[in-house]
Amino acid sequence: MERTPVIRLKHVMDQVLRASPALSREVSERRRKRLFTGQRFRVGLERPSAFEVTDDTITVRGWVVSFDDVPVRGRIIIDEHVVEPIVVNRSRIDVAQSYSIDDESRAVGFEQQISWDRIGPRATQAQIRVEFQHGSDMHVLGPVQVERATAVAEQRLHCRIERPANDEVVAGPIEIRGWAFSRDEQPLSGQIYVDGSLWGPLTFNDDRPDVVCVHGLETTQPCGFRQIVQWAELGTERDSVTIRVDLCHGRELLSFGPYQVSRAEAPILKHQRGVYKAVWNGAASDVVSACASVAGTSDAVELEESGIRTAATIRDALEIDTDDEVLEIGCGIGRVGRFLAPQCGRWIGSDISGNMLSHAAEYLRGIPNVQLIELSTCSLREVADRSVDKVYCSTVFMHLDEWDRYRYVMEAFRVLRPGGKFYVDNLNLDGEVGWALFEENVSIDPAHRAPAISKPSTEEELKTYLKRAGFEKVTGRPGPHFVAVFGKKPLER
Repeated sequence: MERTPVIRLKHVMDQVLRASPALSREVSERRRKRLFTGQRFRVGLERPSAFEVTDDTITVRGWVVSFDDVPVRGRIIIDEHVVEPIVVNRSRIDVAQSYSIDDESRAVGFEQQISWDRIGPRATQAQIRVEFQHGSDMHVLGPVQVERATAVAEQRLHCRIERPANDEVVAGPIEIRGWAFSRDEQPLSGQIYVDGSLWGPLTFNDDRPDVVCVHGLETTQPCGFRQIVQWAELGTERDSVTIRVDLCHGRELLSFGPYQVSRAEAPILKHQRGVYKAVWNGAASDVVSACASVAGTSDAVELEESGIRTAATIRDALEIDTDDEVLEIGCGIGRVGRFLAPQCGRWIGSDISGNMLSHAAEYLRGIPNVQLIELSTCSLREVADRSVDKVYCSTVFMHLDEWDRYRYVMEAFRVLRPGGKFYVDNLNLDGEVGWALFEENVSIDPAHRAPAISKPSTEEELKTYLKRAGFEKVTGRPGPHFVAVFGKKPLER
C-alpha cells in the first residue's frame, strides 16, 4: 500500500536513524541526559486513580524505567496489611520513547488484579500504595483511595483527578483536569498547590455532560474543572514541580497528589521572535515537529484533511484556474500546496525555513508543476516583480509581528501582475477561539513568551494592510476561528 506523504516522510526519518544505530543512540542519550540529569530511575502509576470506583477487582497498572543496569523491585501495599509483589508482565515501548531509552528492556510495565475479597469481604474502600526499590533508592506512589461499587450509592461526595498523571513529562503547559460533585447541601470548593505553595483556587468551569449522564445528576452547574499552569509562571529555572489538589466538602478535606510533572525542553524557545529563520528551522528539525508546527498535528489524515479544506477556501476566494501562476508565502511542508498545485498552471512555495522546504520537497514529490524558494529575509526579494497571478498566505501571520505582516502584504502587491489577487488569514481576535487564546497568553511573562506564540488579528487590521499597500475591492470574511481578507491589484490604466 502506498504511504501518504506524511507517513512517507516519517519513514524516511526512521530509515536515517535505523541506518545509523550510533546516531540513534546519541540522539536518545543526549535528550535523556538533558531532561533527566542525575536520575537513576522513574516510575509511574496509571491505575487506580484517586477515588476510583471498581466492582469485583482493583486494577493496579503502571511502568518502571531504569536509566542504568540496576534492577528495580516493587510491591503493592493495601491498607498496610495486604502486600503483593509487583510482577513485570508487559513491554512499554511508549514509555521507552518518552524517556529517550534506546534499550526498550529498561522500560517495562505491570498490570495486576486484586480482588476485594482479598482485602476483606466487607471492605468498602482501600488505600493503595506502591513502593519501588532501586539499589538504595526508594520511591513511593500513593496512597490512592479506591472505593467499592456496592458502597458508592451511600456516598455524598464523588470526585476524580484525571490530569496530571503520576510522573508525567510535558512539553507544553501543565493541565489540571477532573470533576467533583456533592449529593448533599454541603459547599464544595478546592485549591491547587504547586511545590507545596498555594497556586490558586480550583474553578468549576467545565460542564462535563459525560459525568452528569453516568451519575444521573440533575444539575445545570458545571461539575468539571480544567485549569492550565504555565511554566513561565513558575520561574525559568523550573524543570519539574509537584502538583497537589485539595477539595473541601463542608468540613471534610480531601487531598490528591502530589503528582510530579517534569518539563520537556522545547527547542523553539531558544530564539527571539523576530529571528524567523532560526525559529522555524528549529521547529522543523524533524518531520514530525514540522507537521505539528504548521498544522498542530502530525497525524497524516488530519494533516491532509486540513490541507484540503484550506485549499478549497483559497481556491474559491482567489478564483484560481488552471492557467494561473500561484505563490504561497510561508508554505511550510506544503500542506495546502499539495492540493492547490494540481489545479493551477504553476505553484510556487516560498518559506524562510530551509528545513521546512526539505520536508515539503518530499511531501510534494511527484507533482510536476511545483517550485520551492527559500526566502533569505522577511520579504519576497527572490521573486520577480509582476511575475505571478495569485498570492496567498495562510496560518502564517499569527507568528509574525505587525510590521512584518505589512511587509509581506507590500511584497505580495509588488510580485502580482496587474489584476492579480491576494488572500491572507489569521486567528480572529473578535472570534471566541482567537480571544480565548489571547486571554490565555495574557498571563505569560513577556520575557518568556515563545517566539512563535500566536497573535490574532482583527478584520480591520488585515484590511488596513491591504488598502495601504494599494489593493482594491478588499473584502473580509470573519469566522469564529479565523478571519480572512482578500483584495485585487488594480489594472494599469
